[in-house]
Amino acid sequence: MRILMLCPMISSSSFITTYPYAKTLGDEHDVVIVGPLFGKEPFVKDKALKFELVKPLISRPLQLGMLLAFFPMLFRLLKNDYDVVQAFKLLPHTAPAAAVAKLFTRKPLIITIDDYDAETNSLLKKIVLKTAELSVKAADAVTVSSKKLEEVYGEKMRRPKPPKISVIYQTANENAFNPAEHYGKEIRERLGLKDKIVVMYAGTVYDFKGVDNLVKAMQALKHRDVKLVVVGAGGDVDSVKKLAGKETIFVGRVPLDEMPDYVAACDIYAIPTKDTPYARAEIPGKIFEPMAMGKAIVASRISDIPTILDGAGVLVEPGNVQSLTDGLRKLLDEKARESLGKKARERYLRNYSYAQFKEKARDVLRSVA
Repeated sequence: MRILMLCPMISSSSFITTYPYAKTLGDEHDVVIVGPLFGKEPFVKDKALKFELVKPLISRPLQLGMLLAFFPMLFRLLKNDYDVVQAFKLLPHTAPAAAVAKLFTRKPLIITIDDYDAETNSLLKKIVLKTAELSVKAADAVTVSSKKLEEVYGEKMRRPKPPKISVIYQTANENAFNPAEHYGKEIRERLGLKDKIVVMYAGTVYDFKGVDNLVKAMQALKHRDVKLVVVGAGGDVDSVKKLAGKETIFVGRVPLDEMPDYVAACDIYAIPTKDTPYARAEIPGKIFEPMAMGKAIVASRISDIPTILDGAGVLVEPGNVQSLTDGLRKLLDEKARESLGKKARERYLRNYSYAQFKEKARDVLRSVA
């Protein structure tokens, strides 16, 4: 079977959602990843993947370029040399292009939604993204990454015979995030953290991610042997840097293939998400990487995080600095970290591994093909 997977931007982090589907279904089917590159290399370097690059009509400004990418994506689909389309994200050039093409090709369409893009403060973006949401009505199956997204889009798909909607949590690249191959010693030595307890946050530094609260919690700990490492940039990173002191080290963006070493270097992995409508529907994909690596996790009690961890991590109240401080303090005990890290890896292997992900993705594919 030939599957075309429409990725919004092959060179951005949005490719992280496409990758596990391409990797697992590509074992049995001819999978081709279609999308714009915008002048950069693929976000994940994997020679086993097949790409077909779609050239955007313009590349700057980026948002307009992605909007106009609707037309080359549609023309590509009208070639009709595939059996199934899987479109990722409800952005103007992915799911809507596939929905329009289906009017002509009649080929099965799967739409995969990993966050609530339409929950934005920009009126113009909201109009564009709410329009893009209409494409779910054309889907034969929909996969979502949280129960909240299942609720939101289940409502939008109401019709006499609604398509199947499945919750499939993201997975980590477990071949890369393997604790038997990564120890983090070099990273710790490079950052001067040899004898420290290392708390790590990795990802974009947008306000709703709560990195500012994490810095405040670290300062409230008043423990000179505990250091925070922030891996990532963008968003509100400059304001967080102004707030931080000697307790925090900012390393900026790092190559994706170095991330397993950074995760291995930490003792505590923090996901301090704030309570916002967007966050209630989002599952931080980064949660599965420390789980795969057997790390102790402190995370906000929001969205499906309590279900995912289920006793294999410390849950704190979103947006509450005192609760986050108390959660970190619990994990200063080495035995507590080791116990929770072991439970996290066991839960990952049992519920969120490639094998589990593959079976769920297979079921969805069978339901439409």
